Amino acid sequence: RDNGLRIGYFPDNEVGWWNTSLFEFYLSKGWENHSKRLLWQLLHDRYHGAWTALLEDWVPVPAASGFESLRDAGVALRLRPGGAGIHLVNRFTFLCAERYYQLMHDGLRAADPQALIFSDRLPIYYSQDAVRAMAPYVDVIAVNYDLDGPDSWLARYFFEGLAALTGKPVLISEFFCAAMENRTGNKNTGHLLKVATQTERAKVVQQALQNFARFPHIVGSHWFQYYDEPQGG
Repeated sequence: RDNGLRIGYFPDNEVGWWNTSLFEFYLSKGWENHSKRLLWQLLHDRYHGAWTALLEDWVPVPAASGFESLRDAGVALRLRPGGAGIHLVNRFTFLCAERYYQLMHDGLRAADPQALIFSDRLPIYYSQDAVRAMAPYVDVIAVNYDLDGPDSWLARYFFEGLAALTGKPVLISEFFCAAMENRTGNKNTGHLLKVATQTERAKVVQQALQNFARFPHIVGSHWFQYYDEPQGG
């Protein structure tokens, strides 16, 4: 915090906030788990303790026969096609993310009150509920945005959605293009964007920066990365 060159902190990298994975993970835990108890209460309150109402949205494992059985470890519910259970899944995601970002915010503010707090560097997919939850606790939304093609096209809805959900400025914490032409012999055979020559690579970067600059709420960008990754990486 005493280093005058530091601007702020990324608390993590590419936390996906996979909503159904969170739901399944915590529902399967034992009753001693605090998040399991919160999830159980959400289910109970959403359906007013009526198991028949829950079954309109969920398909339980055979061992589950009522709300009391949902307290057990190893229990599982599956979304019923055509049901509305996803709304509860998203609500649970919001509450988990809200608690996480609140704790992260309070810890960083106590350690370094003058620093900016960035969101963790979001993947190119983001959970709308998690993004809404983080907004009050960060100064800037940080997102990794790897380009899809050599025309440096950007999905407007991606950035407009972040702005609408948070009202916060956005920092591109990573964007990328590799070239097959280089001095390392690494042909950059990974899954991310690659072009034939360094000249083409420079054009992609230039066009991407111009495209980023057209979004008024994007305040900066980080390039990833100048040197080659390991073979095929």
